[in-house]
Amino acid sequence: MIAFLSGKPMITSTFVAVVCGGVGYEVKVTQSSIRQLVGKIEVELFIYSHIKEDCFDLYGFLTENERSLFLKLIGVDGVGPKTALGIMDAGIDGIVHAVQHADVSFFQKLPRVGKKSAQKIIIELKNKLGGTQELELAEPQGKAKEVVEALVTLGFNEQQVLKLTKELDIEAMRVEDAVKKGIQQLTIHSYETK
Repeated sequence: MIAFLSGKPMITSTFVAVVCGGVGYEVKVTQSSIRQLVGKIEVELFIYSHIKEDCFDLYGFLTENERSLFLKLIGVDGVGPKTALGIMDAGIDGIVHAVQHADVSFFQKLPRVGKKSAQKIIIELKNKLGGTQELELAEPQGKAKEVVEALVTLGFNEQQVLKLTKELDIEAMRVEDAVKKGIQQLTIHSYETK
């Protein structure tokens, strides 16, 4: 297993070849890592070796913390190395914050990640990264569903909207009134957290 590479980088748009002792190792890295490596004379990458019967891929990271988070992501059922690398491009801080705050929409914006995968990532990583909010898995029904869809379409965070719908007595309100009340509450909440 290759755990670390140090050498001269040859950078392409999708990978970095690290030349060590005359041999170039193709290493898949995030787009943000490629941007950081441009112009470097020498690079050091922490490596994850992904070996299957039909491939031997190397994934590289600028820090051990990045590699550690990547390993946690590929430990989630259904998340492979390519998907995990795409998630890693969102940055460690963003990923940790999204897991801790059960932010499904953060992961859904990333390539190859749907709602079910996002929920699975949050559930499985919450104990490893520390979660401060519970993930709401139950789908809203009736008026609540209409209100949630309207507020999410307006750009509000789905988990915050779901939490709010539990606090409001939506069934006793008209949908339009509930949406207005939701906008007020969520706008106040967003200003308080800035």
